[in-house]
Amino acid sequence: MNKTLILALMGLVLILTLAGVYVAHESYKTTITYEVLGGNEVNGTYVLYVKEIVNYGPFGGQQPLANAPVWLYSGTAESHTFYAINWTNGSGVAVFHVKPGTYYVLFNTFKMGYQVNVNGNTLVVLNVAYLDKRFVP
Repeated sequence: MNKTLILALMGLVLILTLAGVYVAHESYKTTITYEVLGGNEVNGTYVLYVKEIVNYGPFGGQQPLANAPVWLYSGTAESHTFYAINWTNGSGVAVFHVKPGTYYVLFNTFKMGYQVNVNGNTLVVLNVAYLDKRFVP
């Protein structure tokens, strides 16, 4: 084979490898998403679903976090009072029945919080990058 062809193929493999590492690294982040599911009030309350997922990286997959404490506060992130505590089930979901308003969700396992305005059935999802430097003891 021609040395130039081999060198070009090696360069192509190196570029594809670097691109794959970059894409995998950029997609491996801790995120919190918020979605209003809609629905009507039942006895003056809506359902707030809080889901915790642990992301083990591009080759490790994702798993719901079971038996994780989730604390719910009434009010904003800056000024709030304790409202309720619940634990996630086997699917990683904690369920709260709340009146419309502003709440602060504390994912106690990871010491992360998120402010949410509930005006319908709502889903909050924490997708944690397992190797995130913030969670290393």
